[in-house]
Amino acid sequence: ELLESDLPDDPLLVADLIAYFPTPVRKIYAKAIAKHRLRRELIATSITNQVVNRAGFTFVNDLKDRGGRPAPAVARAFTIVRDVFGCEALWRDIEALDNRLDAKVQTAALIDIKALIERTSLWFLRNGHHPLDITRNVARFQPCIEALGRSLADVGSASDLAVMEARRRDFEDKGMPARLAGRIARLPLMGAALDIVRVAGGDATAVTAAARVYFGIGARFGFDWLRDAARAIEVQTPWQRQAVQSMGDELYGLQFDLVTHVMDAAGGIQAAEVVVDFWADAHKAAVDRIEQMLADMRASSTPDIAMIAVAVRQLRLLVDG
Repeated sequence: ELLESDLPDDPLLVADLIAYFPTPVRKIYAKAIAKHRLRRELIATSITNQVVNRAGFTFVNDLKDRGGRPAPAVARAFTIVRDVFGCEALWRDIEALDNRLDAKVQTAALIDIKALIERTSLWFLRNGHHPLDITRNVARFQPCIEALGRSLADVGSASDLAVMEARRRDFEDKGMPARLAGRIARLPLMGAALDIVRVAGGDATAVTAAARVYFGIGARFGFDWLRDAARAIEVQTPWQRQAVQSMGDELYGLQFDLVTHVMDAAGGIQAAEVVVDFWADAHKAAVDRIEQMLADMRASSTPDIAMIAVAVRQLRLLVDG
């Protein structure tokens, strides 16, 4: 499918073509490789191998089903995410620790990267302008993602930062270099990065303010806890798995919608940082119901699919109200 599409013609993928060859060859013959007569075939093969090796052999079919787009679109989304989030550097640094770091720790870090790729690739499939322009999307999102990564310690909620710090310490205690441990520890929070960039209007200078609003609302209205609770549900059937995935996806969408409402009420992203409490006061009855519901759910030792579904419904009413 990739070969039949225009994906192999994307100029950004020339780097993948060159990287396909051994280092001594590409150092000497980079220009010739870029004009290779099997250029399209080699690029399609390289991207296919990367998708399967890095995201798993079910990745394409899963995202085709969930995102409603064909395989070439999934491959485009994967490539954008790979470059925007600097995944190649992470893979390289993790694999450089072979025989020096417990393989289980390396695997855990790779699984975190895979989860980020799945979440954010799905975002592009659902929210991007198709056909996805790899070069344009990387140019738009990469500076914003880098700005967010640098500011996470200043913008995350207290609970988010506590979890991130615990993850960092755990990786470091197991022998991972400190800088890499910090980069891996923040990956779960970066799953929301593309929505934050959208809130900021694609402006890297506005990302910090947007992130404060986003994470503040996530903590205030239980979005983080609900997503964690949904992921913890042990599913027995494919239908249950789809239901849990759909609820997690909807929670991300609801959080974005609620952030947008708060920002609109504030009249702008800078003012929105201090307006969450005022917005909650203006919707006190609905907010009180949400907070009581969350308290009841937290008191339950095992939140189930039905409970999460009710919570999603109540949050939808809050957003739509």
